[in-house]
Amino acid sequence: MIDIKRKAQGGQQETTQENAREALHKAAAAYHARHTNQAGADYWDWALNDLQAVAGLYNDDPLILDLLNAVLKDLEREYKRLLAAQENA
Repeated sequence: MIDIKRKAQGGQQETTQENAREALHKAAAAYHARHTNQAGADYWDWALNDLQAVAGLYNDDPLILDLLNAVLKDLEREYKRLLAAQENA
């Protein structure tokens, strides 16, 4: 009986961890959506301030930091592509 209860609790822990990971992924995706196709003088200040706010919501969890870092790199690539297109126009 105790083993069944422990297994059930272990399954709840896994579900909780999966839910937490899913929340981190959703937060990073929402951040990415907010910052896609953005440009302007204050863009990077806003992007970095928002990045810090999102990371802080999740206590700077290593996974959220990695996800946001990947998003930031993607945004930087897109920004450089837009700048290059403007220079070539």
